[in-house]
Amino acid sequence: QSESNLQKNQIVQIEKNTIKQMQQPILEYFVLNILDHCNLCCKGCDHFAAIAEERFVSLEHIEKDLARMSELMNQQVARIGIMGGEPLLHPELLQILALAREYFPNTLLQLVTNGLLLMNQSEEFWQTCKEHNIVIVNTKYPINLDYD
Repeated sequence: QSESNLQKNQIVQIEKNTIKQMQQPILEYFVLNILDHCNLCCKGCDHFAAIAEERFVSLEHIEKDLARMSELMNQQVARIGIMGGEPLLHPELLQILALAREYFPNTLLQLVTNGLLLMNQSEEFWQTCKEHNIVIVNTKYPINLDYD
């Protein structure tokens, strides 16, 4: 009977080692919410941004989350949406974009914004987006705005 238990333990150990060595699947997409509030009050907002209190996720918390996800997924995530609320309101957005690229060097990084604040962004913002290959996704709302 002890020989049978030994064989079972060896099989369990072999299974564990095999699972560890198998390539993990790539996570297709996840959202990095960096704040809750927004500069719009859209009826039916699925993020409740219209009623959220002003709150920014700290840079330290964001880095901790990015580091852990990078570790768990071996930096293999196809796409990350950086959003909120309205991410352009976050005072540490440029650092967040740089951290996201640091932890996910080959991932499509999308900054999802309503676009109202894009024209007010600094040259440093545009340079950071270019340097870190950030794709800006402008969500279109039924308001009178020239999206082109």
